[in-house]
Amino acid sequence: MLAGWVVADRVQALDQARRAWDSTVTVWITADATIRTDGSIAARPVEVPRALVPDGAVAVDPSGTVATRPLGAGRIITSDDLAVDRWPGDGRRGVSVPTDESSLPLTVGAVVDVVSSGVVLAADGVVMAVEASATVVAVPADAAPAVAAAALERTASLVLVRSA
Repeated sequence: MLAGWVVADRVQALDQARRAWDSTVTVWITADATIRTDGSIAARPVEVPRALVPDGAVAVDPSGTVATRPLGAGRIITSDDLAVDRWPGDGRRGVSVPTDESSLPLTVGAVVDVVSSGVVLAADGVVMAVEASATVVAVPADAAPAVAAAALERTASLVLVRSA
């Protein structure tokens, strides 16, 4: 009986690992090897197996942001590779949304919707920073004023779309 359970458990683990290699996700990689810590990033999107995606892989185009360290060509870009004061790029604006102990536990790079009173104010925002009392989210420039107003009124909620 125990052997059957162990075999079933291993088969399930192998199936999960296979699915991680079967499904793909879009990530952003460095486009060339000439990037330096004080230079901006040139990036391009590629599809890779989900199993290869590192924690914090960015979900939006980071082109034009500044790297925090030298990066080689073809490297998957993560939030740790980006200078926070230059992120989000891609025509987005960073907006601080108040959080408390009841808020979702988010990490940098997570994709979220910003919702207020049952209305989606900004879809597919990207978490830029997480602090004890606020989360900074990169949202489309045209949605930033509404998100900022909802944040000021403390009616903005973050809905997780995809973990980092």
